[in-house]
Amino acid sequence: MAKSYEVVVRNKSGVQQTYALFGEKPHVEGIDKEKVWTNVIMSQEHVHSGATTKFTIWREYYAVCGSVSGGHAHGSQVSVGMTKPVTLGSRSADGIIHGTVLSMKADDETPPYFDDEPPSSSSTGFGSFGVVTGKDFTRQVATQSKMT
Repeated sequence: MAKSYEVVVRNKSGVQQTYALFGEKPHVEGIDKEKVWTNVIMSQEHVHSGATTKFTIWREYYAVCGSVSGGHAHGSQVSVGMTKPVTLGSRSADGIIHGTVLSMKADDETPPYFDDEPPSSSSTGFGSFGVVTGKDFTRQVATQSKMT
């Protein structure tokens, strides 16, 4: 069974609260950390004073593709179009065991999706998985597919 973690929050504020857990911002080479978004991974609304809420987090990893409406601004809506389970690259006595590599497709007619056909060649490093796009994937395609 997959390992899980629990975060228990007890509301002692005296008023009803909403709690949210955010994912850590990833390090993206060449991009200012302030321009990298993070998202709420779990939330619980209407936790009354004196009540307890519990978040259970499973140690499983997924690649996610989707679209965003409203641009890069407060209040934007992110829609998850597809998820795929992935494994992260790991170390062994023989070197690195590569993580999952997925092929993502998108065009101006369809939202982004992960193709069932794996990419012909690509590899990942320790602690990572990869997403490969075709040579025809451009910023214009990403913008038309509402990925940016």
